[in-house]
Amino acid sequence: MQPFAVKLDYNGKPWVTVDLEVGHNEIGDADEPDPCLPRFIVEMFESIGLPSPGPVPLMPVSHQIAQKLHGLSEPGSKRAHDLIDLQLLVAGCDVDYAKTRSVCERLFAYRQMQSWPPKIDGSADWNDLYREQSGELDVVGDVELAVTWANELVERIVQS
Repeated sequence: MQPFAVKLDYNGKPWVTVDLEVGHNEIGDADEPDPCLPRFIVEMFESIGLPSPGPVPLMPVSHQIAQKLHGLSEPGSKRAHDLIDLQLLVAGCDVDYAKTRSVCERLFAYRQMQSWPPKIDGSADWNDLYREQSGELDVVGDVELAVTWANELVERIVQS
């Protein structure tokens, strides 16, 4: 993944900068996107009198989980936000753990950086990052517990 800071203007004036990660199709992660339209989006549009938008094509959940576990387990990783993303994915999506195991095995073999299954160790500097980025989200409140949760997720995937 290659991160970029994208600066957006509104009415000709600087408005906001957002982070955008751009990657390439490594192991078929972009071949068959999952269409997604959460109910709360439909309700939000309807509440202000707008027609419901169509589904958005997203990377399949199994690929998202594999990429986030790979990022978390890289030596020196600064990706504490992936702990948050993983919790939200597992809580909000139907995860096919057997399919996810297959994708994880393929991605880790393809990237040839660390072996599958990984051990998520965390980092001393993850505490502040995790606390800042988790905010009011419904996730484990402590980074050490989140790392334990992530390692339990790896085990659940391995056992599927």
